[in-house]
Amino acid sequence: MNETYLQNLEERENFFARTPFRKLIGSPGKMAKSLLIERVLQATSRTHPFTAETFWGDQMTVLLPEAVSVSIHRYGFFESDLSRMVVGYLKPGMVFFDVGAHFGYYTLLASRLVGPQGQVHAFEPTPSTRSVLKRNADDKANVSLCAEAAWDKEGVLQLQDYGTRYLAFNTLGASRLPNNIRRKIDVKEISVSTVTLDNYAKTSGVVPDLVKIDAENSELQVLAGMKALLETRKTAIAVEMGDFNDSADASSRKLSIFLRKPAISHTR
Repeated sequence: MNETYLQNLEERENFFARTPFRKLIGSPGKMAKSLLIERVLQATSRTHPFTAETFWGDQMTVLLPEAVSVSIHRYGFFESDLSRMVVGYLKPGMVFFDVGAHFGYYTLLASRLVGPQGQVHAFEPTPSTRSVLKRNADDKANVSLCAEAAWDKEGVLQLQDYGTRYLAFNTLGASRLPNNIRRKIDVKEISVSTVTLDNYAKTSGVVPDLVKIDAENSELQVLAGMKALLETRKTAIAVEMGDFNDSADASSRKLSIFLRKPAISHTR
């Protein structure tokens, strides 16, 4: 089954790699419609829900013209390398933690891969984002949604909400949204509860086999809150790394140093 998913992903990747003209020729109806929708919504500064089909065959709701949604709606995948890694790693019966679940792309993929005997725990603190995630995952019996933000301690923090068009950039840390865009939008602050993954795992009684962390400049704090899990020698991690806007809050260097500490040198 996983081989079929990988073949489907490769076909989508090959289509994505084509020139814009060849994409339009190869799938004129879908590409023209998608481009038109994106342009109209961008011009009106609105977002609108649409149904997308993922490379593994699930239908999911996305919000166009939000960037992650455009990729999934147009090509059926997002972050092909990480998608390939998740497909190759997760097996039936495993436990997956999706930190920064967004609309549930990796949540739904993992739900399919781990099967009815496995578990998926999706962490998404932004209410508007979580409402779409809930819609996508509501019929998945092996998925649990967590409204708390994964962090290095329990408490309440202020989350920066950039609205539905830029919600993939919502953060508890320094913003990764380009300054020229951030200056043009109204930023709301939302109070969200925090939880450490160590405490969450202890309370729920599960140990994740794989944790995906995409927390928009909060990755270091998420890792600091899962030291016990990293010491179990069972939990693997896939963490977003990158330096944006000259911020040092979750720099690649700091994350690399943390992950090289002897206590967690066994992580994969």
